[in-house]
Amino acid sequence: MLASEARWLSSWQGRIFNPRTRRTEQPLSLVFAAAIYPGMMSATFEGVPVRLTTAEFMALEALARSAGRVQSRETLTYQALGRPLQPFDRSIDTHISNIRRKLCLDPGRGIEIKSSRGHGYVLTVPRWCA
Repeated sequence: MLASEARWLSSWQGRIFNPRTRRTEQPLSLVFAAAIYPGMMSATFEGVPVRLTTAEFMALEALARSAGRVQSRETLTYQALGRPLQPFDRSIDTHISNIRRKLCLDPGRGIEIKSSRGHGYVLTVPRWCA
């Protein structure tokens, strides 16, 4: 393979074609194993597409865009569900639990969604994964 071919191929690595916009889309990458594609509202884990609901995807995108910073339950509820957090509302907690299960997010995999008691959730990515 020529050097120019290798550069062209590496520039396309990880991109997918969005038929809606007819453009290729660069992923919002979490780590090597997981990537999300905001324009297509899709996610992959180890190259395999993961089925997420709209609310799960929106919550994951909000956490990914602010990786390393705590996102309040109020903010996540508004961004993922489009409504304010109600007293005794645990729906965002259920969506976060489903995201963890579907993407196999745990410390052994390199990334995880941690709960910050009384504050919200944070997507953590260790330095060795970034």
